[in-house]
Amino acid sequence: MSWSQAPPQTDSLRLPELLNRAAACQRDGRLVEAEQLCRDILQARPNHLDASHLLAIVCHQQGRTAEAVDLLGAALKNYPRAADALCNHGLMLQQLGRHAEALASFDKALAVTPRDCEALHSRALACSALGRHDEAAVSYDRILAIRPADAEAHNNRGVALNALGHHAAALACYDKALAIKPEYVHALYNRGRALDELQRYDEALVCYDKVLALDPEHAVAHNNRGATLDTLGRCEEALESFARALAIRPDYTEALNNRGTALVDLDRLDEALASYDAALALDSDYVDGHWNKGLLQLRMGSVVAGWEGYEWRRKGDSWEPRDFAGPEWDGTAAHGRRVLLYAEQALGDTLQFARFARTVAAAGADVILEVQPPLARLMQALQGVTVIGKGAPLPAYDCHLPLMSVPHVMRLPDVSVDGPYLAAEPERTERWGRHLGGEGFRIGIAWRCNPKAPGPSRAIPLEAFRGLSRVPGVRLISLQKNDGVGELAELPDGMTVETLGADFDSGADAFLDTAAVMMSLDLVVTSDTSIAHLAGALGRPVWIAMRHVTDWRWMANGEATPWYPTARLFKQARRDDWDGVFTRIASELAKVASTPRAVDLAVAAEAPLVPVSLGELIDKITILEIKSERIDDPQKGANIRRELVLLSAVRAGPSLTGEGERLKGELKRVNELLWEIEDLIRICEREQDFGQDFIMLARSVYKTNDRRSAIKRQINDLSGSAIVEEKSYSKY
Repeated sequence: MSWSQAPPQTDSLRLPELLNRAAACQRDGRLVEAEQLCRDILQARPNHLDASHLLAIVCHQQGRTAEAVDLLGAALKNYPRAADALCNHGLMLQQLGRHAEALASFDKALAVTPRDCEALHSRALACSALGRHDEAAVSYDRILAIRPADAEAHNNRGVALNALGHHAAALACYDKALAIKPEYVHALYNRGRALDELQRYDEALVCYDKVLALDPEHAVAHNNRGATLDTLGRCEEALESFARALAIRPDYTEALNNRGTALVDLDRLDEALASYDAALALDSDYVDGHWNKGLLQLRMGSVVAGWEGYEWRRKGDSWEPRDFAGPEWDGTAAHGRRVLLYAEQALGDTLQFARFARTVAAAGADVILEVQPPLARLMQALQGVTVIGKGAPLPAYDCHLPLMSVPHVMRLPDVSVDGPYLAAEPERTERWGRHLGGEGFRIGIAWRCNPKAPGPSRAIPLEAFRGLSRVPGVRLISLQKNDGVGELAELPDGMTVETLGADFDSGADAFLDTAAVMMSLDLVVTSDTSIAHLAGALGRPVWIAMRHVTDWRWMANGEATPWYPTARLFKQARRDDWDGVFTRIASELAKVASTPRAVDLAVAAEAPLVPVSLGELIDKITILEIKSERIDDPQKGANIRRELVLLSAVRAGPSLTGEGERLKGELKRVNELLWEIEDLIRICEREQDFGQDFIMLARSVYKTNDRRSAIKRQINDLSGSAIVEEKSYSKY
């Protein structure tokens, strides 16, 4: 026989007593007993608000937050203006990451008690979690109107403003918090962060040092102090700060990542790679670690692995995804497919990576390239590619891909190109050529990039170019637009820089005039800006003044870069040593400023100057191209590429017409045929077979060479080459 248990006696007279007992149990940590008492009350009074509220709190303390949210939500349906319960409901929702629902609960509570500072504070935190920092700041304003001396509200208002990019206003908030509470560690730390954002790095260090004086175990302050020191070029000291952070928190992925960056700045690349690997061993999904490792691999020449790491940019906070229909292109089966590539990041990146649109087209795809509207007209010169500006209607396409992902999906081991891939407008080029005239050695200069560009500043003081203006016969011509132009009004004594007028590239289209001017210049000297990429894409001689640690984009340790055969890199020997860089540039310039313009500067600086016909030059280039495609030996390949870079730089001077390019292609096919004939002759030699096949092959050598000479002569005639190769043969 079984007996049913009688329900507990919970008449209305005992409810307050039971509730008080439940509350006492909750305060003492006797949560199981507290829960049972609350349930006893609710069995007798199912809609009892205080019992439901306390039971929800007890469940939350036991780790059953989702259950607690449901319990309190059910109770609030009957008591929708219970402000305390609404606030706790919001706090529990916040803990579950349901910030929008939490915000709604706080708003309901504040509708009942609008001056409840705790509810306002919680509301602000929910807004911040949702990225609505402007609303968070308004909530803190309300708190401060009620409690002007609330240091925490001043600090948190600063955090919201800092997230909005209002760093100076945030700094003022932290100062108010510290005026109320001078040893407020959070405000001191946040003040340091705001000063970092304002590039007041020395002051930021003072803040971090004060934080660490109050709390020597503040690992995050050690980490940020290290990042600030690295920015100031004090890389060895930065490593010490990162070491202290890691001694406190050995699993501190951000400190390991930052340590890797400092090691890169010290050119200790293998150690940097190990530091990034250590960060990724702790967190295999750490975006910054994969990103930085990929950039380092690209710089070190591990191109395929580097492009894989570069894909992690698409998981970072700064990535803006596009909503395109259809699948992404995976790099395969390009033939006959309509592939939409779309530009990303800055104008210089698009100029640099536009070459890969041609690569996809060469694989057989119909390529549509969407670019920033200012670049659309310039990019029309890309052969085999349909170019449109972002915002214009898209033609039909089968698949899509970010432009800078092409080398990854195609697993490209090489980024070099065969000659220029952009071109200036002929009429514009002719007009600017007349404007510039032919006097002197004409050098276009640029010294600043977009100040909002990520990473360390690539700006150079205009005064650093002064030594170039002293080289006899040199004319400096400004290609600078927008930021930095004001420096032209304060040139040092004896320095002259020509300007190109207010109409220079003043329209909606970018770089059209700049490209045309470059075609009449003898040289471009620039900081690491979009001007450098434009010059390289046009095949113009360009010398690039670079920081002591080169950006990954150049993939270079010496003066050459695989991106542009006509570029030459001049790196700082020491951080911020622009004087040393420009002393070297001026010295090299003095060697070549009087060199005939038909010979490229890179060759003049590094190889004997030999006059040669254009046909002979192009013939040599096609042979080197064939060798680079067919010779696998790494050392031989490096020598071939080096020679090809130098000769391609010379090739950038005189340009070919469409017919000339056709002749060049025919000349390459003839040289490929000669290569194959020679291979077959060597097989006959190895097998000692000198029969009819050998005779036919031997005869085909001179017949093919006759065709080769005829094509070279056609190129010379077409281009008006001053030197013409002559040959004479015995009659047969």
